[in-house]
Amino acid sequence: MDEAEATLREQVQVAGQMGLDFLRTVVEHNLGSVLAFSGRLDEGVAMKSGAVARLAKSGHPRLDGNLHASLAEVLWLAGRHAESEAQAAQALQLLSPFPPTCAYACGVHARALLEQGRVDEALAAARHGMGILDRLGGIEEGEALLRLTWAEALQAVGRGADAAHAARQAMERLDRKSTRLNSSHVKRS
Repeated sequence: MDEAEATLREQVQVAGQMGLDFLRTVVEHNLGSVLAFSGRLDEGVAMKSGAVARLAKSGHPRLDGNLHASLAEVLWLAGRHAESEAQAAQALQLLSPFPPTCAYACGVHARALLEQGRVDEALAAARHGMGILDRLGGIEEGEALLRLTWAEALQAVGRGADAAHAARQAMERLDRKSTRLNSSHVKRS
């Protein structure tokens, strides 16, 4: 993560020097993820929140929605579940026309609801995301989170056998993705 942080900080500086404010803000948002996932949650939340505020209503609903979903995920990591839920709900409003990122936002929303003990709502949000995932066959970002949250929501509502099945499916999917990523063909490309 140190290398990623250094690279992103350099990109923020270069974009700022070149007057590329939009790009600088997007890179700052990505830097916020690196900070948060490396355990610097408060710094990551602050960086991402600032970027979301500066890019609000950018005219790109997919970007705006994805930024809110990503901020929601970091807020969830920081234990700020009500804020996470609010950001995820905003993301869902923006992302309905964009199924892959909408599925990711459903997973984050369900996770925030689950953490607040609102298990029926969490199950409904995760079910919606899984419906999208099933139609698409996979998503680029947030698939593991969605699948895990689906299994946990099933468990939380007392559907243990379904939860175990969902967890097995999630593990199998991750194994297949890992095998694909480690294949010599992918490494050469």
